[in-house]
Amino acid sequence: MQTQPTTPFGRRPLSLAMVASQAATEAFRTKPNAAESVVHKWRLFRALTEAKEPLGVTDRALSVLHALLSFHQETALTLPGSDAKKAGGTEEHALFGTPNQIRAMLESLEQAGAHYVLLTFAGGMTQLQRFVREIMPAFSSTAAAPWAAE
Repeated sequence: MQTQPTTPFGRRPLSLAMVASQAATEAFRTKPNAAESVVHKWRLFRALTEAKEPLGVTDRALSVLHALLSFHQETALTLPGSDAKKAGGTEEHALFGTPNQIRAMLESLEQAGAHYVLLTFAGGMTQLQRFVREIMPAFSSTAAAPWAAE
């Protein structure tokens, strides 16, 4: 009895082109500085749409990719396991510590050009009030918020 490798979806036969594509991806992933490669998901989608004929991409494949990209939370696509992915702001970038430490982290975000920060408080209203009392006054002398001039 002869077995034939199949793809995980649809159980269609695994072609040599698919294996070659996976090998090329792995070769790229192991290159130095490949982990820093970041692609904007909608720019990639636009490029694939424009080059669909030479690449052999079908309209159905583009529709499926569009749906998948719509559900992908980050706009930046990175290689699995790369540190570039962490720039999106997940648990790795949570602000916790003493009020002085949190103030320093917020100041570094402000110096980097951040105008908005989304905050959630695990301690509920008590922690929110503490934030207002101990951290926010340090930012009251900064430039007016961008929307204040409107």
